[in-house]
Amino acid sequence: MASDEIKKELRHGFVASAFTKYLSFGMRIIVAAVLARLLNPDEFGIYAIALVFLTFFSLLSESGVSVAVVQKRDLSEQDISNIFLFSLGVGISISLIFAFSAPAIGAFYEEPALVMVCQVLAISAVFNSAASVPRALMLKRRAFSTIARNDITAMICSALTAMISAWFGAKYYALVLQELVRGAIVLVLYTHASGIRVQRGFSWSSIGKIFNYSAFQFLFNMLNYFSRNIDNLLIGKYFGTYMLGFYNKSYSLMLLPNQTISQVITPALHPVFSQLQNEPARMYQYYVDMVRFLANLGVVISLGVFFFADEIILVLYGERWLDVAPMLRPLALTIGFQLILQTSGSVFQALGMTRELFFTGLVSSVMIIGAIVYGVHSGDIITLCTVYASSIFFVFLQNYFVLTRTGFKHPFGEFLRYLARPAAIYVLLFAGMWGLNLAQNQLFGESYFLIKLPVFFLLTALLFWATREFRFLATFGADYGIRLPTNALRKLMRQG
Repeated sequence: MASDEIKKELRHGFVASAFTKYLSFGMRIIVAAVLARLLNPDEFGIYAIALVFLTFFSLLSESGVSVAVVQKRDLSEQDISNIFLFSLGVGISISLIFAFSAPAIGAFYEEPALVMVCQVLAISAVFNSAASVPRALMLKRRAFSTIARNDITAMICSALTAMISAWFGAKYYALVLQELVRGAIVLVLYTHASGIRVQRGFSWSSIGKIFNYSAFQFLFNMLNYFSRNIDNLLIGKYFGTYMLGFYNKSYSLMLLPNQTISQVITPALHPVFSQLQNEPARMYQYYVDMVRFLANLGVVISLGVFFFADEIILVLYGERWLDVAPMLRPLALTIGFQLILQTSGSVFQALGMTRELFFTGLVSSVMIIGAIVYGVHSGDIITLCTVYASSIFFVFLQNYFVLTRTGFKHPFGEFLRYLARPAAIYVLLFAGMWGLNLAQNQLFGESYFLIKLPVFFLLTALLFWATREFRFLATFGADYGIRLPTNALRKLMRQG
């Protein structure tokens, strides 16, 4: 496939995903702001614990088959039918196990409300499992626009359900209803749009075709689940649901850039890059540009959230949530790394390296879980956030060492050189803003937003200009149809 055709397909996927994610982002902000004023922190904490278990049981039911459906090119309609029936059967079984486990979960956390919440949420595990194969078929066909429409419909309906039910006093059940409505609508829309047809008979041979690929993907998903959710499990147990509610808000804010930027890119990466699975050198050239682009965005977002955490919390959630800000700051410093890391799984999958993905996930999980356990043992939630943030840096290094050396057959040092300028901007911008805060505190006794904000943007612009990184952003934006301020700036310079 020609280079311009690859970029065209990626661009189409980015545009469709961007429309969904940015509309979703706006809706999330609105819903979060409304619910933060209608629900208490402990109600968010109860739902956060239940959601951790829903995610776990949903991963068990999905079994890693969806990415295998995207990757494998030799699956017949009968194979697809068999895989769909397998996913549905596993989903129903796992949902029952989740429901019967609910009393034990409630007893462990000494929270009776968790029992019914988990039992109702168990229904969603069936929806998630059954929808995985139809969605994978649509990704395989690169039907990004249809996926976007379906996700938007489900998102709007579930958001309205949550806000209306919370207004009428549904408490944490407003969040439960949001998940159930989303799952049900997604299942109906994806099943219809994919045109999947259940064939007569069932054969395990179809499962065998995807087993080797999906097995390591499934194991990686499980490791990733535990490393990403053990914080909620342990904080809920040892710090209580009230503190978990605050932590969950800080963690959710940290993830927003991933949900609005990286997750715009990742849905298109695997389906498009899988066409280059036998041409890793070509894939590498496309991918390192994306990494550098994400690194530059990550610098601005990460430090913006770090230095304006109080203002962000006040605007989004109100004054009673200000205790979130100290937790958010150390987490914010990881945003740039997480933006890039979010895309790596799709590249491992496109290269057919689910085995390597599993082993990098194993090392990452040990690092993250170790940091979280240390943080919980310290008895201080800020320490936990800080050591967690530190672990993400080492996860990034080991993940990309394996991907560049084993997957792309390129020196790791060469990959790091692509990130040298964004890293320099990160360090200098942090030092400049930190110095400004110290100066303001010395002169005025506090730091003023109306001084910080223009200085932040001025410093950012100067550093991107001095490093000439704006040129790269302008070129990347033009290639992929992304409108950036640097695009217009480059045209102006050419005219001059």
